[in-house]
Amino acid sequence: MKWTRSFEPVVDVALPPLQPFQRCTCGTCQECRTNEKWDRAFAKFEVKQEDQWPTKGLFRSTLCEL
Repeated sequence: MKWTRSFEPVVDVALPPLQPFQRCTCGTCQECRTNEKWDRAFAKFEVKQEDQWPTKGLFRSTLCEL
C-alpha cells in the first residue's frame, strides 16, 4: 500500500490478463473492408525470410553498418 499527497491509500494490484483482440471476419462491413485495404497496403513490407534481409552492424541493425 502506498500513500499519495492527498493521504488516500493507493493499492497496487495486478490486473487480469487481457483477452486477445479478434477482428470481425464477415468481409462485408466497413471495418472489414478497411482492414483488408490496410492489410494489402502493408503486405508489401512483410519480410518472408530472415536471410532476405540480413541484419548486421551496430546493435544488429541494417541501418548502421560498421
